[in-house]
Amino acid sequence: MSLLRRRKQPQQEEPPPPSDSNGPPPSDSNGSDHDEDKGGDKGGKAPSKEATRRTKAKWSCVDSCCWLVGCVCSVWWLLLFLYNAMPASFPQYVTEAITGPLPDPPGVKLQKEGLRVKHPVVFVPGIVTGGLELWEGHQCAEGLFRKRLWGGTFGDVYKRIAFMSGRFNRSMLVAYIALSLSFTLFGHLWVLRGDIGNDYSSDFLFEEGLEISLSFEFGMRLSFSDIHIQACIEMGIAKLDICRYYLLASSLLISLIPLPCNFSRPLCWVEHMSLDNETGLDKPGIRVRPVTGLVAADYFVPGYFVWAVLIANLARIGYEEKTMYMAAYDWRLSFQNTEVRDQTLSRIKSNIELLVATNGGNRVVVIPHSMGVLYFLHFMKWVEAPPPMGGGGGPNWCAKHIKAVMNIGGPFLGVPKAVAGLFSSEAKDVAVARAIAPDVLDSDFLGLQTLRHLMRMTRTWDSTMSMIPKGGDTIWGEPVNYGRLISFGKDVAEAPTSEIEQIEFRINEQHMHFYVGAIPYYKSFQDAVKGRNIAHSNTSCRDIWTEYQELGWGGVKAVADYKVYTASSIVDLLNFVAPRMMQRGSVHFSYGIADNLDDPKYQHYKYWSNPLETKLPDAPDMEIFSMYGVGIPTERAYVYKLAQQAECYIPFQIDASAEGGDENSCLKGGVYLANGDETVPVLSAGYMCAKGWRGKTRFNPSGSKTYVREYNHSPPSTLLEGRGTQSGAHVDIMGNFALIEDIIRIAAGATGEELGGDQVYSDIFKWSEKIKLKL
Repeated sequence: MSLLRRRKQPQQEEPPPPSDSNGPPPSDSNGSDHDEDKGGDKGGKAPSKEATRRTKAKWSCVDSCCWLVGCVCSVWWLLLFLYNAMPASFPQYVTEAITGPLPDPPGVKLQKEGLRVKHPVVFVPGIVTGGLELWEGHQCAEGLFRKRLWGGTFGDVYKRIAFMSGRFNRSMLVAYIALSLSFTLFGHLWVLRGDIGNDYSSDFLFEEGLEISLSFEFGMRLSFSDIHIQACIEMGIAKLDICRYYLLASSLLISLIPLPCNFSRPLCWVEHMSLDNETGLDKPGIRVRPVTGLVAADYFVPGYFVWAVLIANLARIGYEEKTMYMAAYDWRLSFQNTEVRDQTLSRIKSNIELLVATNGGNRVVVIPHSMGVLYFLHFMKWVEAPPPMGGGGGPNWCAKHIKAVMNIGGPFLGVPKAVAGLFSSEAKDVAVARAIAPDVLDSDFLGLQTLRHLMRMTRTWDSTMSMIPKGGDTIWGEPVNYGRLISFGKDVAEAPTSEIEQIEFRINEQHMHFYVGAIPYYKSFQDAVKGRNIAHSNTSCRDIWTEYQELGWGGVKAVADYKVYTASSIVDLLNFVAPRMMQRGSVHFSYGIADNLDDPKYQHYKYWSNPLETKLPDAPDMEIFSMYGVGIPTERAYVYKLAQQAECYIPFQIDASAEGGDENSCLKGGVYLANGDETVPVLSAGYMCAKGWRGKTRFNPSGSKTYVREYNHSPPSTLLEGRGTQSGAHVDIMGNFALIEDIIRIAAGATGEELGGDQVYSDIFKWSEKIKLKL
């Protein structure tokens, strides 16, 4: 860093001070020497520009706080640095002393048993876990060509979002870098201790080009260019080597949300991640496309694995890229639109055919996760349907090419969490944070309306509508102990239906009327808005447009007055509060139960991702597994309230003050909880394989064998275990040793019966029998 120096002024002799004792003493109010600063002319001129530059800035409270945070985090970083510098055997010794001997990873264990690669494997990632990169964008995204906008390191995006504005001061810089280092190393300590035990990194090379350019207001420039790292982390606790520096550098900029230096840049990111609100496809001038290859979803961010652990363990028995395929797709689009825009379904079909042809005719084992389960269900119908709507593979394509479908955490019948996300951009954790610090998420905090921008963006992602609960009250029912899906008030959530006084409304799709009883509440939908849209009158709301701006006070009140919404009425609710979104969704998804699956209307693609409105392929030798975690409280229903009126606000929010009467209550913080994997309730993940598809049914006419494999959640006992090897959580289960072992055995040629058939810890079979569904 170069510094500018002032030229030293030539020294001149000054006359001695006057001898008069009454004269003013020679002094300088700024404490400067006379030979450097002459203090101005005798005429009282203003201080020179040079003297002003030398004046110290006042030390503010913000500076003190930033320096304090920086010091504390720097000490924490130093301690972690020393911890990681210890010999590799010492942490492993401590871990084994606390938890006992560490088991072999599944890949190592099964390699010793003699298992070898047989069936090719296809991975189908779920929502948000696959990387997306920019191919074309607006001027604010200049320089981000083929850089990840989602997933990966985010480093290239954050570099331009946060740092190019150059508005950091010294204190912010110290706090930001210290916090980044601390959170990065802490995160890697937490994750790697478990992940390395899971053998996630064995035999894998990291190669990353990283360019970080930070320029600051006070004239400092810091750059690291072309850091190309190739290193291998061996089995065991990793030593402090070049991989550590890679992990540190690549995630330095993802540890924290960028400090408030230029908030127009995050809005640029929101603009590029959003889809067109009319078509559900790209906005004009923007092209964001899925990353391809195994790197598309092996890690969500550095150190946070998704598929990496499973890939590494499969590699132990001989798998490599020619026997593994990541079916990456743009998870924002509706399923059929991935074919319309990117021909993704056609590419999956071609790659599966290639895998079978080049691996001795062995059929593939498909492993979808989360929303990828619904996506592949759609694919199996598409591939056999005739063109132009389908892939033209014929009725026997799945039987010829697929050995087994091992669904992990599949939301077959939807998830209540999707409803809360679409209705108010909330979930349990957001509701708790909102109650603790409402100004952060509700108000115009630091110029960023967080939840409103989130709603604006996610409501353009048509894929989210695929996870709205399906089957209505026939599947989800109205159990009092779980409440309805949405209730306005704790009392009505648990009250018998006969005791609830509802002001009913219904929607006329042609004229958008809604009614109170049989009387029109307004003459038209527009009348509900005109003259009553007080909170949304400001033109600034255009930047964070949601359909609530058009709902009006009358519409908001009508929604709250209806009081309870079950799975049968939740679609009507969403049609009312978000008609444009649901109009797009109604073209691509359906949520009912088919009366007659032979009806020609069910040949339309909108029904293909709903297992209650479509048939499984004619493939009697194909096995279907439902594999999911249990033992974790999972969101099942919500208690809502009206939010405080504000500019551009979301009028509804979860009532975090609603609590159950005792410790055994299912109601916690405005959310009714049930058994599941923290995201998908057991009912949604297990019912189809437990009953809906079990044996020959109208949904499974060929009698494909189905198995339910549950994995009881066991959290890590110590910090050193990271995310654990027995986790049942929705994403962490991807590192569960038992699940990985089951997958490898099936891929190596075993059958579901050889695994032991069903493995159940919940009451899924008992609950399934209570559902009166025609099979």
